Amino acid sequence: MSGIDAQIAFKLKLPANLGGVQFALNGTYLQHFESTPVPGAHTYDCAGLFGLTCQTVNSHWRHIARPTWQTLIDLDFAVTWRYIGRVSNENNSSDPTLHFAAYGAYSCQPATIGSYSYLDLALTYHALKNLEIRGGVNNVTDKDPPVIPVTIQAGGANTYSAYDQLDRELYITFSANF
Repeated sequence: MSGIDAQIAFKLKLPANLGGVQFALNGTYLQHFESTPVPGAHTYDCAGLFGLTCQTVNSHWRHIARPTWQTLIDLDFAVTWRYIGRVSNENNSSDPTLHFAAYGAYSCQPATIGSYSYLDLALTYHALKNLEIRGGVNNVTDKDPPVIPVTIQAGGANTYSAYDQLDRELYITFSANF
């Protein structure tokens, strides 16, 4: 496996009494995800592919970006953008090990899975020095995961765990330090 991991974080102080903004980005560019099933066998590359042999979603690019507005009244508002890049069905690859390996012919079920973006919102209230209350909504737009035929996905599932399985989620948590 080879690729490039990128991480950036910075904090800006806003004018007047507006607090500050903190931004973080964590991303991965997957160049190669090679496998040799047995010594001496052909090596195939699953980067940018999904399917029965590659077993998971191996998008070239994925990231999580999160700006957070930190107010002066102990409230933080955050928006998170989770992104998974487009992938193609390994069965349609030109690689001789993967090409038509699952079906013996071109497969359009699905031929590709387009890029996926998820939007999450969060609010944190620093109630006391030792008490924090957090709440939010994950997958605000209630985006469904892509449906994959069970013959493609190992284990008989109808989608990959890389995608949100539970649709929109609401949460609230309390943290206390003693």
